[in-house]
Amino acid sequence: MACMHDHSCEDHDCSSNWSLYKHIDLSKVSALNEAVPGSVKSVFKAWEHRLNFSEGYLESNDGDPELLVFIPFTSDVKIKSISIVGGADGSSPSKMRAFINREGIDFSDAQSMQAVQIFLHILISILGTQNFKVWATLHCIFLTTLGVTRARYITLALKAKLLS
Repeated sequence: MACMHDHSCEDHDCSSNWSLYKHIDLSKVSALNEAVPGSVKSVFKAWEHRLNFSEGYLESNDGDPELLVFIPFTSDVKIKSISIVGGADGSSPSKMRAFINREGIDFSDAQSMQAVQIFLHILISILGTQNFKVWATLHCIFLTTLGVTRARYITLALKAKLLS
């Protein structure tokens, strides 16, 4: 399968670079405003399964595309990039704000707090490379879609360096 970059991943083994899902504490992953409780866990999967739509997806409640996702890690990590495979027909995110090392953030907190990173106009799945600080937890708030009232996410993949 071809990557979103200039080579074939089979030839360059990109999947090992996207293996952080093994270091996510799935039992503690949660999302606010998800249509099906617990469905957020289905978007964390092995890189080679990132385009497998039959493994489930995360969807917001109808009429409100915002989702707030809490991702705790089993050890400290340094995130290099985030990849999102969104839904079709405008249900992919167009804006995301990231917060690190915070517990119990809700929508009003996320609107008023300073984000560590803001991603605007997300039009492709690879959000680019960034060297972020050391993270023990990550909150992502997806604020808008590309034109529909329900957001859908197939995969959230994190590329990082494991620090412990």
